[in-house]
Amino acid sequence: MAASTITRGTFVDGTTPWDSSNISALIYDRIDQMFGGVGGYATLELGGALKINGALTQLSNDGGALGTASLGWSDLFLASGAVINFNNGDVTLTHSTNALAFAGASSGYAFQSGLLSSAEGLAIGSTKRFYFDGVAGTGNTYQEESAADVYQLVVGGTTKLRAAQTGISVSTSATTILADAGGLGSFVVVNGNDGSNRFCDLVLASTATAPTVVSSYTSLGSPAARTYTRSSDALQLAMASGTYSVHTVKFGS
Repeated sequence: MAASTITRGTFVDGTTPWDSSNISALIYDRIDQMFGGVGGYATLELGGALKINGALTQLSNDGGALGTASLGWSDLFLASGAVINFNNGDVTLTHSTNALAFAGASSGYAFQSGLLSSAEGLAIGSTKRFYFDGVAGTGNTYQEESAADVYQLVVGGTTKLRAAQTGISVSTSATTILADAGGLGSFVVVNGNDGSNRFCDLVLASTATAPTVVSSYTSLGSPAARTYTRSSDALQLAMASGTYSVHTVKFGS
């Protein structure tokens, strides 16, 4: 294309003056011709870096891909606080310092393989529940930390297994050693010691009957006698003497 000079205020065709609008149209048309564009689209090949100051957008929504199956980009670098936004906010992935936040996806997130963690443990969320069917709600199956260091397995809305790490201090007064709003279930293993003497009882404890000791192991020292009672959905224990640290494991019906 031969070089030429266009001056603002002169005329394109004798009547139409050159201005920013028709100058831009002319430049775009010439670039399109130079790079073999078809239908108003230019193909631009660069041997070095392309720098822009502003948004890089398409002419229409969903108008093209970034790369192809055989010509992919090598790396993607995003700044702090960057957001990957799918379908105008339907699902987003947002960066913050040392964290990624997922939002949207009301139908859930699907993973072809299991989740792997390089660190110990997998944080489930503020409720500390992991739902096996992927849907939260009453009557579903999940495992949780129901309280500090208390593990609970709930199947179909019923607690089937409950175990606590921290011992409950029990002396001669009736003390709640297991409380469950969903019902006491069937069997509770009660293990206690005072530092020198230890006991392990298998207690039949349901919300319909008084607690019954089915089996007892007391061969480690001479533990004090024990009295089990029920108060609503709570299993209580009182020792005949001394103070014992007591742990429970519940097996639901």
